[in-house]
Amino acid sequence: MKTIYLDNAATTPVDERVARRILEVSIQMSGNPSSVHSAGRKSRVEIETARAVVAAAVGAHSSEIVFTSGGTECNNMALIGTAMASISRGRHIITTQAEHPSVLNSLQFLQKQGFETDFLPLNPDGIPDLNELKSLLRKDTILISMMLANNETGAVFPVKIVRETIGDHPALIHTDAVQAFGRIQFNIKELNCDLLSLSAHKIYGPKGTGALFIRNGVRIDPLILGGSQEAGRRAGTENTAGIAGFAEAVRLLGKSVDEIIRITELRDYFEQKILALNPEVIVAAGSVERLCSHSNLYFPDVPGDSLLMNLDIAGVCASTGSACSSGAIEPSHVLKAMGRSDEQAAGHIRFSFGRFNTREEAKAAAKTVCEVYGKLKAGITEYARR
Repeated sequence: MKTIYLDNAATTPVDERVARRILEVSIQMSGNPSSVHSAGRKSRVEIETARAVVAAAVGAHSSEIVFTSGGTECNNMALIGTAMASISRGRHIITTQAEHPSVLNSLQFLQKQGFETDFLPLNPDGIPDLNELKSLLRKDTILISMMLANNETGAVFPVKIVRETIGDHPALIHTDAVQAFGRIQFNIKELNCDLLSLSAHKIYGPKGTGALFIRNGVRIDPLILGGSQEAGRRAGTENTAGIAGFAEAVRLLGKSVDEIIRITELRDYFEQKILALNPEVIVAAGSVERLCSHSNLYFPDVPGDSLLMNLDIAGVCASTGSACSSGAIEPSHVLKAMGRSDEQAAGHIRFSFGRFNTREEAKAAAKTVCEVYGKLKAGITEYARR
């Protein structure tokens, strides 16, 4: 039985071209990039070339890109590092109810250090209410953190108008763009943000590599102390092969200009097939702009964990939400913030499409979903009658 992988929001398969580049660099560039000898300089050139590639992809300067171990470190660094460097200006941060756990847990840590956090509520489509932003803004607000697109529903957030909304207030703006990168087009200028998080493994690159954009002039305290790598902002010997793989994945995004359109068509085809036979199924954030990849569906009367396990047995890989919290039994905080009850939130499944999915897979997956859902629903109904 062939497995159909529809969990690209959790992680994407590594592109073979990226894997070859990682292997090539691993073999040919063994020098420490901080060393002054020729082997070290060769690794340094590779890293700086990659930095330029990532910077260009988001419209930044190379000096504004710091390589990290991934999106979680980027978010920790953006929030905790910025907060610690801004204590003299204030201790108040604004975010949304839908942020990734790496943001929410960073804020919990900062709260223990005396910082305060206010949360923008979500509307039923999962979009933050910017009408509340001005009322939450205070003189001592130092940072506003809003993800560019939600990892569970795929809803695209109004980051572009945050700066316009707060006017000349000096608060910094951070956006977690980990899910959005490669799935919608954006750049630093139009987002008008000060910090932005990226991760390689969401764009067919290696796990364990990320990049944080820090606008020139923004002060940030390093979280990892040691050497002077990454211009003193992130100590530790750089992962040359991983960084090179990240850059190769970014280059390939630029060569797939029609990829977003093709993936959107797959996602829509999949949803249409399911809804045609199950009109009671609801698409979360279905009436707002979504990432091309995401299809978060609510299946009434069937627990999501049961549906997920049976889909896995039938050869379809999906998710009940964020992979980083897949071991938790609590209902999704994102769906609850959208007004879903605990029971409703437990009935959602996230399917996410990617570069390597085909129309045949979308068709087969939709058929399997309908069959599995129908059997489970029928079984639950029969049990209730007894």
